[in-house]
Amino acid sequence: MRPCLVGIGGAGGNVLRQFLQSQDASLPRIKLGEHLTFGDVRGLWLESAAQDAQDQNFYGNLAEGEHPGYLICHDSIRPDSDTRDYVMKNYGYDLKAQGYDRRAEYLKGVFEIFDFDQNLRNLADNEFQGEENPLPAYIWKKGIRPLTTISISKSKLTFANKNNANQDINQNSKKLSGQQIALSSIGSLLKKRGDNQDSGQSKLCDSILFMASLGGGTGTGFINPITNYVRLEELAFPIFAFGILTEKGSDARHASEGQRDLGAVIAMYDLLTKEAGTGIDALIIVDNQILLERFKGNYPAMDTAMYHAIRPILERRNYPGAQLQDDAPAMRRVIWEA
Repeated sequence: MRPCLVGIGGAGGNVLRQFLQSQDASLPRIKLGEHLTFGDVRGLWLESAAQDAQDQNFYGNLAEGEHPGYLICHDSIRPDSDTRDYVMKNYGYDLKAQGYDRRAEYLKGVFEIFDFDQNLRNLADNEFQGEENPLPAYIWKKGIRPLTTISISKSKLTFANKNNANQDINQNSKKLSGQQIALSSIGSLLKKRGDNQDSGQSKLCDSILFMASLGGGTGTGFINPITNYVRLEELAFPIFAFGILTEKGSDARHASEGQRDLGAVIAMYDLLTKEAGTGIDALIIVDNQILLERFKGNYPAMDTAMYHAIRPILERRNYPGAQLQDDAPAMRRVIWEA
């Protein structure tokens, strides 16, 4: 199982960065080849505040083809959008100017008005070529879907591989005697051809792992709407979430401890009470207060600790002496199959 890692908001982006940092040697201003990540991990950072994305120098604009990339979901809305005007006049939400208010209940409201307002859905459907909710649709189709196996037509890929493999066999058979053909493994020819054809496919993700704070900010507002879009295409596609409970005291947004605790409870309830086949499959929780005390307020060290905590779950190899030896990481064996 190879999850696509999706960091949401500030906390999610910081943890995701640990996975997407190049494992290869690097020199200032000099690239020494392909950007190599741990386990060939793929992922992206989702934000609602363009200013936060511009104030950092690690993620590039995914919409412009830069990797590792960030995506601002509201970039899909034009300034003169009819859908934007309708929402603003009827609900007071501005679909274009996000970032000033990233409370989970605000984003949740922005997403959910599309669920019950048929007139709004019809308007969006006409403006966004069949998309009744353009925000999660943009995130899914522009950002996450191209990194997953859902982006490939399996039937067409299988048919193409068989035809190409047969051509290889015919070409090689002209050069070999009948005995040599019998001794040479036709299966190895198929495998060799398949490896060449599927080199790109082998790097695609067959599941999703969201990483976000559960303190009531940006992170908790995105997961369910995006998950709904995934389920429209693949009902059984594994989707997990890594939620970070925030520490005590007030945060940079001046949100009190009680507000963030309530936000976390609402977020967990929202994530874990969906009907089977409509929400996430598992929620993994870490307590940032424990990390804060252990690392004495060193936030980069806390991000690294979370990285090392998640890493074994995603590891694509077996460990010496392990009793359960298979080619699947713990994510599949412990969570998905259980």
